[in-house]
Amino acid sequence: MDNDQPESGKTYSRPFEQENTENKRAEGDLKERLRFERLLSNLSARFINLAPDQIDHEIQNALRQILEFFQVERCGLVRIPANDMFFRITHVVYASDIPPVPENTDLPITMFPWVYEKLTRRHEVVSFTTRDELPRAAAIDRQTYERLEVRSALNIPILVGAEAVYTININSVRKECVWPEDYIPRLRLLGEILVNSLQLSQTRQQLSDRLRFEGLISDLSAGFVNISSDQIEDQINTCLQQITEFFAADRCTLGLFSEDGAQLTRAFEYHLEGVEPAPVSLSKDQLPWYISQLIQGKLVVINRLEDLPADAEEERRLCLAKSMKSILSVPMVMGQKTLGSCALVSERAERIWPEDLVQRMRLIAEVLAGALARKRFEESLRESEERLNLAATSAEAGLWVLDFANGHIWATEKARELYGFVPDQELNFDGFIQVVDPEDRERIRKQVEQAMRTRIDFQEE
Repeated sequence: MDNDQPESGKTYSRPFEQENTENKRAEGDLKERLRFERLLSNLSARFINLAPDQIDHEIQNALRQILEFFQVERCGLVRIPANDMFFRITHVVYASDIPPVPENTDLPITMFPWVYEKLTRRHEVVSFTTRDELPRAAAIDRQTYERLEVRSALNIPILVGAEAVYTININSVRKECVWPEDYIPRLRLLGEILVNSLQLSQTRQQLSDRLRFEGLISDLSAGFVNISSDQIEDQINTCLQQITEFFAADRCTLGLFSEDGAQLTRAFEYHLEGVEPAPVSLSKDQLPWYISQLIQGKLVVINRLEDLPADAEEERRLCLAKSMKSILSVPMVMGQKTLGSCALVSERAERIWPEDLVQRMRLIAEVLAGALARKRFEESLRESEERLNLAATSAEAGLWVLDFANGHIWATEKARELYGFVPDQELNFDGFIQVVDPEDRERIRKQVEQAMRTRIDFQEE
């Protein structure tokens, strides 16, 4: 019996030790889960009534705390636009000595084709503890993870309607990491809070930009009121500078078409210091697709060179040669004819031209087109007056012309001399009729009134 007791004691102690170990493990798991839930609660509370200018900072803070909780090396928020071929890392944090990944840059989904399908088409979580868990169909994705030195990854899709899918991406570089299944729904909830806050901030920013842009349109339009034709060029240059600064572009060029529409010549431009000016002229032979779009009154919106169609190869080559990353060109249409274009170009970085503001740019183009048309008309009128004045002077004739629209009278130097007006005196019909011989005054007044009613030319010698 004595020999059996130790064995019997051991037999009874093993289940107890195992149970004690499992209880401690379960207690540890509960404490860890409690710590995780407390972390999520604290992070969620920080996004209540958060000012828009603080949202990016708080998203970075949330990602940092997730990174530290899981003791991993990289954590980010990624945006994948619907039906697009690119994704963009909007926010990311790293552990020390970890190489960065491109942020706020469009990256091709061909880097992760299998993961992209899972996240955006099936809305499934993609996770692995080792790269060996990835299926054969994810061969390209595995190569990308190897290149980025990612040993374990967790990707959780966050749906935001039909516009885009966001994902929370957690990467472990230095060690393999097991991702607890019951943490994933809670991480998804946090992701939804982050994305909703981000979208709210973006909506507010869009409204603010729209308000500022409407103010810009009003200011630009008002700038052309009550100025002489000699001041129009300076005002156009001021407009181009304001437009460039609003869109954070590198230059803004106003080009005018030749009569046959085959040549677009630079007429006005504002560009930042160090930025190369636009070409002096562009022909339809050089840029057939671009010129054709403008002549037809169509907008040219290029957020990145990949937006160019296949038949715009000449345009693609020019953009690459001149380092043009994004282009917005708005046709200036007067009546049924395209007079030219107002083109914004970004060389330093790609620009996303907001669709609502792009459409409103048409109104600015119309303002510029109207100003140019007015300048051309007044210059043409001035030239006609000069020719008529020269002819009248040569013939020693005193001529005067009444503008029915505003009541103003144009008179030759001889006419002013005959009627006793000084050279720079502004003339109108009421003042002019007073110097007419009293015997002719009433007759001429009636004839002028009749001409105004019938729109038939009136002549009096």
